[in-house]
Amino acid sequence: MARVHTLAIILFTFLVINNAFAQDELLEMLDSISTPEKRYAQGTFQSTRVINAHTVDFQEEGEMQALIQHRFSSLEDGYKQGFGLDNAIVRLGIEYGVKDWLALGFGRSTNDGVVDGYYKTKLVRQSYGAGGFPFSIVTYSNVHFRTKDFPNTQISYKFKHRFSFASQILIAKKFSQAFSIQLMPGYLHRNLVLTNEDPNDIYHLGGAFRLKLTKRVALTGEYFHVFDSHVQDTQEMPLTFGIEIGTAGHVFQLNFSNSPGFSETQFLTQTIDKWSEGGIRFGFNISRVFQIKKEYEPDPELLELLNY
Repeated sequence: MARVHTLAIILFTFLVINNAFAQDELLEMLDSISTPEKRYAQGTFQSTRVINAHTVDFQEEGEMQALIQHRFSSLEDGYKQGFGLDNAIVRLGIEYGVKDWLALGFGRSTNDGVVDGYYKTKLVRQSYGAGGFPFSIVTYSNVHFRTKDFPNTQISYKFKHRFSFASQILIAKKFSQAFSIQLMPGYLHRNLVLTNEDPNDIYHLGGAFRLKLTKRVALTGEYFHVFDSHVQDTQEMPLTFGIEIGTAGHVFQLNFSNSPGFSETQFLTQTIDKWSEGGIRFGFNISRVFQIKKEYEPDPELLELLNY
């Protein structure tokens, strides 16, 4: 019953926010009468990641992004371990826009030595004017491969046990220049689980937002709910908030989370810390975009940021 209530709350909030910004939608409709050509929403999110979660935005054709994700241990570790600063998990990644509708990426995390590869495909973009569509929809699929040895040497593991797979549908809407939200229904499959009670297949629903505070700074947040009673009884749901700072070419994200890792395998199934008990981990993301194949065309939101 609790799962149904959580899903209902997320969907209800989405609808309420949509209604609250109805005035912006009306202005767009009126504008489309005088300007019938289709115009696309730009910069729904400023980065390809909310914090852990992917966004509907990704590199255009010929763009490459280098991404560094860094998360320290929990504040519960106390002063002897620098309140978590003495221990950290790091992920290094590269993402590339193959086409305007297709992006590929891969990376490696120090947490279990997980190597991940993914692709994102753009199905439809939010647009205004003739034939406009109210949302952006992107599909995302990822494969995770554990490179480090398993801790229990008494078990005969198979090569396939190192793999897990995740897929999501990313549905986002930019309500105004300052506010965007995203829903992320998804599926995770693990070839290896710890106990017989742990599910191999996990269904989940995520929600995320970005609220622009100034021309350079935005508040971001994301939450995932796992629809499995055993997971709910043995772990916490990942909740993360961040401060995003945009500069020319770079995006810095300072974040606080109860999740230990960055991939779906990690933050959906390994989150055990509680916000209410100080189980908060500080971290940061740094991304840098490089133009590989074509002349640089700055994002309109970036031009506004730089007052061009």
